[in-house]
Amino acid sequence: MGHLEEFSGARERLGQFEDRLEKRVSSKLKEGIESHDSGATKECLQIYEQMQRRDMLITRYTQTRKPTLVKVYAAFASGEPAPAPEHGHPPPFADKLHSLRQDLIAGLGVELAWCVEVFPDSGKFAAALWTDLISTIGEPLQGNINDKIFKGDFGEGELKQMAAVHACVVEMAVQAAEMLTRDTLPGAKPEVEEVLKVSLSVMEKCQREYPAKEGKVLEKLAVRWKSDVTRSTSIAEGLRIVEDASAKFFSHLHHAATRAFALTSGGEAMAIARVLDEAVSALLDAFRAAVLHFRA
Repeated sequence: MGHLEEFSGARERLGQFEDRLEKRVSSKLKEGIESHDSGATKECLQIYEQMQRRDMLITRYTQTRKPTLVKVYAAFASGEPAPAPEHGHPPPFADKLHSLRQDLIAGLGVELAWCVEVFPDSGKFAAALWTDLISTIGEPLQGNINDKIFKGDFGEGELKQMAAVHACVVEMAVQAAEMLTRDTLPGAKPEVEEVLKVSLSVMEKCQREYPAKEGKVLEKLAVRWKSDVTRSTSIAEGLRIVEDASAKFFSHLHHAATRAFALTSGGEAMAIARVLDEAVSALLDAFRAAVLHFRA
């Protein structure tokens, strides 16, 4: 009937009416979501569904509930961990991150349980909240990891710490994916790969930089062994140092490659190969120094 004069612009007027209605309802919706009031939220849900504005409803939900979970991260980022009672020292950063993972997954579980009560596609709603949360805390979390682990003198302890951090993030990703895609959830659900990709994105910067950190440790080992060899006072002593250094170096090289491939999921294969090549060159340089030392 759009060709009739009295109905011209009806679609536009209907859209304007729905916009005004949405603005009026949104405050009540926000209050309902903030307080997890299922009844009030369901009343608003019916209006949004009739207007076919599911996307707007999801946006309102994530905007309202995200600050609660962001506060969990803020406490992690700003708070000082309590001293470990057995040692009197703060727990390692990986342990603190483990506590953050537990708190975030617990918070997601609370949200998902409420979404099941209220929304037809509960997995989609909770997944949208999780995605929005990770997009907000992802970059500062990566910066936090870099500050705690990658800055300063990077050695064996930091390598183990980084492996523990990676394991914690992977566990968080798997838990979130299992929760948001389980078969018992009603309605549409997100894809497992989608949830995993979102969750693991917090490690992207660390994964890109990790191979170079392994290379620095290997380089330091080669320099130290080169120094030990050139200070040896006899061929027998020098050969013993070279033999010992070779065994330890190649053992470390093997573990470095294994760690780097695991922590980057093979995504930095070229960088890892370059690091390993440079490490072997550094070891050969130490051997050449040993030969020249013995000849002298």
